[in-house]
Amino acid sequence: MIQRIQTVFLLLNFFYLLIIYLFFDPKFFAVTIFDHEILIGIEIYIISCLIITSISILLFKKRFAQLFSNKIQIFLHIIYSLIITIEFVVSESFNSFTKLSIPIICLIFIFLANKFIKKDEDLIKSIDRIR
Repeated sequence: MIQRIQTVFLLLNFFYLLIIYLFFDPKFFAVTIFDHEILIGIEIYIISCLIITSISILLFKKRFAQLFSNKIQIFLHIIYSLIITIEFVVSESFNSFTKLSIPIICLIFIFLANKFIKKDEDLIKSIDRIR
């Protein structure tokens, strides 16, 4: 499980989100749109991404299920980045760029993991063709 590179990328994603959740104040990542602060959504977003990443790590034998859980997480990160973009347009806060680093770094890790999961799947399909 650990010797696969996609697991390493998923673990990096997990620890990155865990560090953000444990060591940073959630008010720093709170999104303010039209003078309404969205704070609970940020914690739910990070916790749900942590849970999905841990499920994806545990599904190392089922590559299609792992890809599906990663696609769910990509969807969550894109939604969060769109919310931050709306906040930036509405309030023109430069703090939005630091908030935008969360989904961007996580998306990089997930896209790299997906790339290597697909590579493994292609390798297994090519081995099955040889038989």
